[in-house]
Amino acid sequence: MNPILYEKQARKIKRRVFFTGTTAVSEGQGFCYDRDYGTAAEDNEYRDKYVELPSATNNLWFAGVAAQAYTANANGQWIVIYEPGSVCHVLTDQSCTVDTTYVTCCARSDTGGSGTVGTFFKGGFHGEGTALALETADGSSTATLCLALLLTGEPSGLVETLVPVDNAAMTNPMIGGVTFFADATTLGTGDSTATMGDGLYLGQRKAIICDAAITTNDIDVTVTNHETSSPEHLFFDANGEATVMEWCDTIWAQISLTAATS
Repeated sequence: MNPILYEKQARKIKRRVFFTGTTAVSEGQGFCYDRDYGTAAEDNEYRDKYVELPSATNNLWFAGVAAQAYTANANGQWIVIYEPGSVCHVLTDQSCTVDTTYVTCCARSDTGGSGTVGTFFKGGFHGEGTALALETADGSSTATLCLALLLTGEPSGLVETLVPVDNAAMTNPMIGGVTFFADATTLGTGDSTATMGDGLYLGQRKAIICDAAITTNDIDVTVTNHETSSPEHLFFDANGEATVMEWCDTIWAQISLTAATS
């Protein structure tokens, strides 16, 4: 390789890992470590080598993004990822502006909702799993690759998009990270309900953001243990309503709140 060209390359931290899934892999797609792989009481170092698609149960263990595309393999396969701290391509469905836009890997997306698992969606908390765009690129119509810096630090917790269900229980928010209600919905009969469970460690952050209009009725999120009341009810219906909380051993402490309570 021409040494001058080599010197111009941004840093990339590569690691070879085993993807336990069977689906095809896209370049820039995000993955998480399978930290509970195998038998719980077993001493198994595969938990730091095996990766899987992001989910609501592994969202704290972001591993990195695929360095290239791979075809589907029914037996799983070895892949190369770029770890946090790398400057590489991420697959995003957002419109990005160079050195301005932050995007975060999507851990879960309800059927019919915005966001695709493993693709970088709207920005969540800083830390592992979030990236700063280093290129102006528009993935809002079709997901695209965007040069980005994969942030380091404590786990961001990733992001998810949930869809409310009219007059019924919806998917409960994942522990940690950011939950978006990202799609306009009419709840014509009654509230859509969900329950926010306890945090996992001291200082863990959680945000819930209503990013679209919810008309007629509300999304009613019950926070099981909250500093103002246990339980506390948070009601979301307007674009921009949000809560940010931090886990303080036995309760969620309120950092900011624009949603209604009861």
